[in-house]
Amino acid sequence: MKSHRGARMLGAWLLCFGCHPVVVGAISEDPPLLLRTKHRHRSPSYYTETSQSAPGNENPFPEFQWHKACDDDEEEEYDYVGQLFFTSSWDPVTNETRYHYRMTEPSDRIPPNSNSNRNNNNPIIRVQPGVRYQLQLVNAIEHKEPQETRTNLHVHGLYLSSAVDNVFHSVRPGHVLVYNWTLPESHEEGTFFYHAHPLEASSSSTTKHQVNGGAFGLFVVERPTRPNRPAYLSQYQFLVLSTTREMSDNPNDIMSIQYHSVNGQAMLNQDTTTRTTLNIPQNTWHRLRIVVVDTVADIRSLQWTSSLDDPDASPCRVHVVAYDGVWRSTVPSSASQGTYNVTGATRLDVILSCTDDAVLWYYKESERPLAVTLRVVEDTGSATQPPPELPPPWRPTRPLYLQSLVPLPPEDDPESFDRNNYDTNATLASAATVTYHVNMTPTALNGWSFEQHSSTPWITLTANTIQTWELQYTQYHPFHLHVHHLQIASPEGCGHIFEYGQWYDTLAALDRQWDQDDNDQKAPCWVRFFLSDTTNRGNQAPPQQILMHCHTMNHENAMGWIQVRQENDNETFPTLSPWTIAASMEEIPYDSSVSFPNCRVG
Repeated sequence: MKSHRGARMLGAWLLCFGCHPVVVGAISEDPPLLLRTKHRHRSPSYYTETSQSAPGNENPFPEFQWHKACDDDEEEEYDYVGQLFFTSSWDPVTNETRYHYRMTEPSDRIPPNSNSNRNNNNPIIRVQPGVRYQLQLVNAIEHKEPQETRTNLHVHGLYLSSAVDNVFHSVRPGHVLVYNWTLPESHEEGTFFYHAHPLEASSSSTTKHQVNGGAFGLFVVERPTRPNRPAYLSQYQFLVLSTTREMSDNPNDIMSIQYHSVNGQAMLNQDTTTRTTLNIPQNTWHRLRIVVVDTVADIRSLQWTSSLDDPDASPCRVHVVAYDGVWRSTVPSSASQGTYNVTGATRLDVILSCTDDAVLWYYKESERPLAVTLRVVEDTGSATQPPPELPPPWRPTRPLYLQSLVPLPPEDDPESFDRNNYDTNATLASAATVTYHVNMTPTALNGWSFEQHSSTPWITLTANTIQTWELQYTQYHPFHLHVHHLQIASPEGCGHIFEYGQWYDTLAALDRQWDQDDNDQKAPCWVRFFLSDTTNRGNQAPPQQILMHCHTMNHENAMGWIQVRQENDNETFPTLSPWTIAASMEEIPYDSSVSFPNCRVG
């Protein structure tokens, strides 16, 4: 279908999902190099893991509905399709705009009261590696603002083509943005999250306001079968801890008012009189998938105890199994900790075993703590059982893009990484190593301001190289790199939860002194990652653009983008601005009268 046929054809297009999809701000890309799926036209039965194992718990998050493609149409470019509506409402209590993601077009965009609005959670989006998905993001904003509200979607930790993660492109109200996702079959399973990430050529505040207003949700990658994965990891609960702020546009003015919520239950003005309660089976190992969303990205503590005044009196043993959607090299961690220090975009998967009721405190110094009650319940005689032994170590195999780039001790080194039968000669052993230094401040990366250089790459790098980066001043300016995870290469680790040899997509290293007599000199955090060619087109595609920035959302001028070229493509393509690429993508109005055909439902 030709895009010039315009809005009058959109209804026919949406009804004809078997046709080639219209390029509506198209974000559509073949699977990257080393990640090509072997089955391009398949519609497997959809699978979800168990998300609850203790009686009395209800999943507070609605499940995003994927609709199966028609089986008799060979021209379809996806196996499942779904629509996500970006909507808003006015909160009369806080006098601010609230943002929401819905699975149907909203009939009432202004809820009768703000409390029901705040407790109405955004859906969990679940995907499987090797399956082709098309997500249609509909900007259904209707309230009046001084300027139009554009939006888009970014998923933390997904290893996709940078063209699919093109946050320089956004969709205006009344229009549709189409995402075509195909995760590699070897993609790591794990806990991720999505949020709005629209950018502006000038100093950007749109992302900050939309995420502060609630534009975020859970994103889960699931693998139906995983050899040797321990059974206790398949039963879990989600815990989403969010702290959003009303913030000034001045990057030096951190916040004025903050709002806390636990699994969508609002606690205005740090009200701790109302607690969320999670039921935990007694004397068994139970997985808790914790997602932290804090737009200021403060370092905060998660502490399991009976009393905040007595941190040693904890009835729970807590061990880490995954960071930021990536399994630890050895699952679970050998040592139990009562406290973990996290940043504003951390995903922390733990297993815990409790002998008695406990409290999970979420706090930073000088603030009243947020509390979650953990109530142990008997599960098929568990009360009469002794506390369980720590499960034996499991060493999950790695996809190639997460192959270790630092020496690991034998007990933490998986025997192999997962090539998943890909026919490739690519290895990491022969890749060149490149070293760079990154200094984070509230308004710049190495003195580079996004507002001044939004159309110019921060640096140009060569694909398929091992990158070794020194990160400084990230404790209060967390560093986030799109597409790629970062492996901690500092032998002593980088403080807080940032262990040597483990992988993260957002890093807030502990500021440490080089010299006790020089308080201004901080010890750096060294990280490594493999900068792969995610286009799968070599010299036949324009250079990639990969974004990096401070994850304190009031510091978005501390942002830049990397241009990634093939080794021999310097004469093939000129330097391209991502704004130019975004401007070339056409948007087509959304026709709200369209519904899914019957063959796509169910």
